[in-house]
Amino acid sequence: MKQRARQLGFFATAVLAWTAVASFQGVDEFGRSVLAVLYASMGLSILRGALVGIPLIAAVFLLVTASEVYSWRWVSVAADFVFDAIESVPSYLWVLAAIAAASHMPVLASNVALAVGLSPLAYATLKGVMKEVIRQPFIAGAVLSGLPRHVILLRHVIPHVFAPTAALAFNILGAAVAVYGAIGAFGFANRQTLDLGTLLLRGKELAGIDASLLWLTVAGYGLLFIALHGGARLISKEMTESPAHG
Repeated sequence: MKQRARQLGFFATAVLAWTAVASFQGVDEFGRSVLAVLYASMGLSILRGALVGIPLIAAVFLLVTASEVYSWRWVSVAADFVFDAIESVPSYLWVLAAIAAASHMPVLASNVALAVGLSPLAYATLKGVMKEVIRQPFIAGAVLSGLPRHVILLRHVIPHVFAPTAALAFNILGAAVAVYGAIGAFGFANRQTLDLGTLLLRGKELAGIDASLLWLTVAGYGLLFIALHGGARLISKEMTESPAHG
């Protein structure tokens, strides 16, 4: 507990220091507050990542629930075939597809391309977690007692898969933020989009005059990834420290 408190204190201090430095930068070339632009860009990057991660986790969770909890064999066979086929495509091709979609298509298209590329990881992780829970004795006891499948799902399965699912969501969110940041930094995204990737590109272009925006954006990325990684580790640690219960 003390170690977590110290880590949280260090992180809060770093955020306050970053905020203080950004507040002294005044306004950017468009007359906007640099601090407000940084926070808005960080928020939009998180939102874009969430628009990839949340629908992906929800869709995969429904598939795994149908195949493992409700024992719909055909769903399991079809899902295994589809995700094996997706996984056979190299990861960088899905990133390239997201870049192409971000350059020439609406945001939804790049979200779909990135979500499809990340879907085998989500499916394999959630299926493994769900299988482990289903094998527990309390699930067998619930089935023998005659509880309906939806009651078993709500009462026994979801509470035990929530923590690893949340940790997976943090990791997918971080991956999406990183990919969109790279898309923006290499100039493939719409330059009017206010996210961290576009700020990296602007900071790089202005580095010869004033490198403060570039370094503040890089520091903002670092703080964001520390927060996401810390959240995933905290959830995983709580999961391993909590005693199993039915």
